[in-house]
Amino acid sequence: MPRRSQSLCVLAIAALAAMRSAPAPHAQQRPADCDIPLTDEDVKEYLSISVVLTPQKIAACGVTFITDRDMERQLRRAGATDQIIALLSPPPTSPSAGQRWTPPIDKREMAWMPPGEARVGSPATEKDRDADGEDQHAMRLANGFWLDTTEVSNRAFRQFLMAKPQWQKGRIDAALHDGGYLRDWRGNDFPAGEGDRPVVNVSWHAAAAFAAWAGKRLPTEAEWEYAARAGTATAYWWGDTFDAARVNATSKLVDVGAAGSRNPWGVADMLGNVWEWTASLHQPYPYRATDGREDPNAGAARSVRGGSAVNGERFLRAAKRYKLNPRTTNDMVGFRCAR
Repeated sequence: MPRRSQSLCVLAIAALAAMRSAPAPHAQQRPADCDIPLTDEDVKEYLSISVVLTPQKIAACGVTFITDRDMERQLRRAGATDQIIALLSPPPTSPSAGQRWTPPIDKREMAWMPPGEARVGSPATEKDRDADGEDQHAMRLANGFWLDTTEVSNRAFRQFLMAKPQWQKGRIDAALHDGGYLRDWRGNDFPAGEGDRPVVNVSWHAAAAFAAWAGKRLPTEAEWEYAARAGTATAYWWGDTFDAARVNATSKLVDVGAAGSRNPWGVADMLGNVWEWTASLHQPYPYRATDGREDPNAGAARSVRGGSAVNGERFLRAAKRYKLNPRTTNDMVGFRCAR
């Protein structure tokens, strides 16, 4: 029997034994988190061992795929229940603003950003605006999109590293970072006690690779600002007066989603905690998706948005833009994903 199959059988038998010996349902322990998400073949093999065990393993480990109709038929033939199919399903159709969905690959919650009209950039009267980079203009997002409700954490990034070893600290191509990649990590281990802090010291290239692995992408700069505003046109999504209680500007990073309140569309820390990479090249406004700024292969500076824990209120405005070389790693720059 192949080594992975032997491992699956041993894990399954051990987990089933633990479940049977548990004194009561509330005392049962969830299977330990996994370093490597399950493939479709892993799921089928678990189904052949125990349908009861499979949902727990999927919930604990994540998977490397999202079902389509053909995959659903294969899994049902292997014994998958409606519950299991739901865990592996694509996002809901016709979602409403702020509706939540948890993808099966990285298991990180997303919220729906509805299509609509917006004004991005800042008016000439806005305090602390950048006169040379924030020209206000109308924009329409004809298509809605899903956005991570929090920034990507160290724990989530480690799962990616275990699934894609070429992005590990000791293996990453030197051309894809500036030498400071994951500088505070020891090999594949993040600093103790910081699993839920936003991952930092990741280049644009690494952020884009994580997004692709998760079946997602980085948000465009226009999408980022549209989501950060959540239907508003003020300097901050809550108004024109800075409110430190709504952001993390304490000079220290906090766990993702822990600081302040979520905006009206359900996303946290769009302002403060860490700057966030976007997909877009840093080019002058007005934003035009067709002018080359969304070229994934261009090596020029990319836009980062949102400010960080060490920045003052002028950097935490929804319109604030900044640019970084895509190889840059910085201890106040992280990211979140879109789909």
